[in-house]
Amino acid sequence: MKATSRPKPTKRPRREEKKESTRQAILRAALALFAEKGFYTTTTKAISRKAKIAEGTLFNYFQTKEDLALYFFEQELSGVSDWYGRDKRVQNAALPKTSYGAAYFPWIYVSDPLKSGKLRLTPPSGSIAGLFARTDNLRGVWTAPAGTDAAVIGVSGLSYNLTDSENGALNALGINCLRVFPTGTLVWGAQTLEGTEESTSDWKYIPVRRLALFIEESLYREIQWAVFEPNAEPLWAQIRLNVGAFLQQLFCQRAFQGSTPRDAYFVKCDAATTTQNDIDAGLVNVVVGFAPLRRAEFVVLTISTKARRPK
Repeated sequence: MKATSRPKPTKRPRREEKKESTRQAILRAALALFAEKGFYTTTTKAISRKAKIAEGTLFNYFQTKEDLALYFFEQELSGVSDWYGRDKRVQNAALPKTSYGAAYFPWIYVSDPLKSGKLRLTPPSGSIAGLFARTDNLRGVWTAPAGTDAAVIGVSGLSYNLTDSENGALNALGINCLRVFPTGTLVWGAQTLEGTEESTSDWKYIPVRRLALFIEESLYREIQWAVFEPNAEPLWAQIRLNVGAFLQQLFCQRAFQGSTPRDAYFVKCDAATTTQNDIDAGLVNVVVGFAPLRRAEFVVLTISTKARRPK
């Protein structure tokens, strides 16, 4: 009687295993370099070298480093909090803690005039800058460039459509999201890179940071005339008057919280803010507080300028 041979178990073709192994090596190399050197300084040549493959081989899997970055976002987005929590190097490299910057996700498709209107995938930074300028012009620098009035003009689509839960996870990390609504593509979030969920920084929100910068720069220019004046009470009184008039104008434009000026802002320029050492050094200091979020909860700035030194 002829023996029946048992069927051999199906093995995954070696070629597929090799392709997957190469792909994983590229991903590991890219993630390590993004964490170590940052996204913008990492090149495809460096990724290929670390993965120990030819650069041309990398292009068979990912055309650009942007494709690699999008892969990480799309694969890990539903567990983005866990992903950042597991690898602090990636968290620190991708999201530096500063109030002078903001992160937006995802990338956008726009019409490229240099390629006959063909859609091009690009970072949203240029469109966001335009949104900032439009918001400043129409509503003031103290207004958040986000929400139902913050449509991003000229966007044909997004590289990734976020769900509500994904939007919430990213906002908790200080990442502002772009969402598609019936009224258009909107920005949903106005946080700086210090605006994580657990942050207690005064500079969590973009309009607060930008309003402070606006006040600081405006007042610095406003009191340049003090350089020719004796650094004493008459000068300080004039500075208090000028700065108070400027802040009162912002208060009338509803830049601050509070129903009265006392709850909305304050100005100090006297012997307590400008000590004898400051006078000897030819400096006058102005302390300004304003309430951007809640009445009588002040964000405090100190502006220094030159005054005439005593003889």
